[in-house]
Amino acid sequence: MTTLEEDKYEALEEVFDRDLEDSLKELGNGNGNGKFTKKAQKQAPKHDYMTFKYSSRFRGVLHEAILLNGTPVFLKYENGQITTVPTIEEQDRVLRPPSIEEYPYEPIEFNSYKELKKFQQIVFEEVDREILFQKILETVSLYVDQDEEIRILISAIILWTYFQDLFPTTHYYDISGTGNGIGKSTIGHVFEGIAYRAVRMTDPSAANLYRILGKIEPGQCIIIADEADRLHTDKDMLSILKEGYTVLGRVSKINKNTEKQEFFFSYCFKIRIAEEPMRPSFAKGVIDRSFTIKAIKGIPTYDIKEVLHPAYRRNEKLQKLYTNLNNLRKLLLVYRLVHFEDPIIDVDAGLSGRDKELCKPLLQLFHNTKSYSKIANAMKSFLVKKNKRKKKVSIEPVLYGIIVDMIPRYGTTISVANIWDEIRSKIGGVYDEKKPNEYQTFDYDTIYRSTITKIVEGFGADREHRMHGNVMIFDKDELVKAGKMYRLYTSSRNDCILRGLTKKA
Repeated sequence: MTTLEEDKYEALEEVFDRDLEDSLKELGNGNGNGKFTKKAQKQAPKHDYMTFKYSSRFRGVLHEAILLNGTPVFLKYENGQITTVPTIEEQDRVLRPPSIEEYPYEPIEFNSYKELKKFQQIVFEEVDREILFQKILETVSLYVDQDEEIRILISAIILWTYFQDLFPTTHYYDISGTGNGIGKSTIGHVFEGIAYRAVRMTDPSAANLYRILGKIEPGQCIIIADEADRLHTDKDMLSILKEGYTVLGRVSKINKNTEKQEFFFSYCFKIRIAEEPMRPSFAKGVIDRSFTIKAIKGIPTYDIKEVLHPAYRRNEKLQKLYTNLNNLRKLLLVYRLVHFEDPIIDVDAGLSGRDKELCKPLLQLFHNTKSYSKIANAMKSFLVKKNKRKKKVSIEPVLYGIIVDMIPRYGTTISVANIWDEIRSKIGGVYDEKKPNEYQTFDYDTIYRSTITKIVEGFGADREHRMHGNVMIFDKDELVKAGKMYRLYTSSRNDCILRGLTKKA
C-alpha cells in the first residue's frame, strides 16, 4: 500500500469512527454510552388512549368520563371531594376521556362544577341504596308495563350496573316477544336512559363490541343488543357472551394490520332483545347465563322513546320527564364515585354452581336493605323459570334418565352403540341411515353421536375402546352425584334403581 493510499484509508477510518460516536451519542442522548437516559425516555412521545372509566385495574382511584359544560374530563373522588382532571398520565401512555362524537351513547353532562357539587351533597346527605332503588323502581314503572317481578328485577339490576366491575360475575337478560308494540324494546330503552353507560345497538357484530369494551379495563359499559335474532349464528359474538359473564373474561383477536394477537375484555351486563328466545342447539352456554323475559303487551304511562328523542323535548311535559331521567343518571354516577371503595359484604345466597354465580352479586349489593327480600324473591322466581326452561330445552335430563333405565339391563358397562339405539327409540325424531352418527330430533334439533358421548362422560362415565366398539363405564356414586349437580336427580324411579345398585355393590 502506497503512502497516499494509507493516508486515504486513515481518513476514511477517522470519518467512520466519528460517525459511529455521533450515532452513539444520539442514541444515548449525549452521554456517549449508547444507553437511553431518563431524559430521553421523558422526551419519547406517549400514545393516548380513549377510555370511559379507569381505576388502574381496581388498584387506584376511580376515574369516570363525563362532559363538564361541553368539555371532556374525568371525575374522581379523593379525600372526600369530587374533582376533575383532563387526562390520566401513566409511564407509557396517556388516557383521555372521549369527545362528544366518540360516545356510543348519550354522554353524562354536568352544566357546571356547581351542579356537580350539588349532586355530591345529595349523595352525602340524602340517598342510600334503598332510596335509589325505590326511585329507580318508580321511574321504571312509568315506562314499563310488565309484571311486578320484572319491574323489580329491572330496577335492581339498573342500580347494580353502576357497580358491575366490583363483582366477579353477572347474568344476562334474554328478552323476547312476537309482534310489534309489546314492549320488549321499551325495556332496552329504559336501560339506555338510566343504566350505567348503556350502549344500545341493532343487531351488533363482534367487531362493534371489541371497539366498545376495549383493552383498557373490564366493565366499560353495558350492552343492549336489539333486533338480535341472528346473534346465535355469530361465533365471535357467542364467544364474547360466553366469556363475558365473568370479570376475568377476555376474547382474543388477530390484528390484521400487525398480525399480532390482541386480547379484548368482554365482561359487562348484557341484554339480548329478539322475536324468539335463543336456540339451545346454538347458544346453550349463553342460555345458562341468562334470565328470560317474555314481554307482553301493556299500556305504560309514558313512551320512553318519546322522552329520549331530542325533538320531543320541546314539549314541556316530556322535557320534565327527560330532566328527571338525566338527573337520576347523574345521581347514580356520583353515588358510584363516592361509594366505589365501600366494602362488599359476603352473603350466603343458599345457591351453588351457576345459580350462585348469577344471583349472588345482586344479592350482595342489596344486603341489609329493606327491599332485599323483595328482590331475592323476584330473582328466585326468574331462577326457577330459567332452570325449568333448561330442563325443557336441554337433552341432559332425558339422557340421564335413559342411562339410569339401562343400568339394570346392561350393568355399569354399556356400549355406545346401545346408548345411541336407546336414544333413537326414546326420543322422537327422524333418522337418516345415510347419516348414522346424527339424529334429527323433534325437540332438541340435530344431535350427534360424538356430542352424546361427551355428555355421558359428564355423568362421571369413562370411555374405553374394545374389540367391538367403544363402551361407557359408569360409577354409581358418580352418576348419583352428577344427577344432583345437573339438578336431574328428581325421578323417584331413578332414585330406587340407583339405590338398589349401590346396595348390591
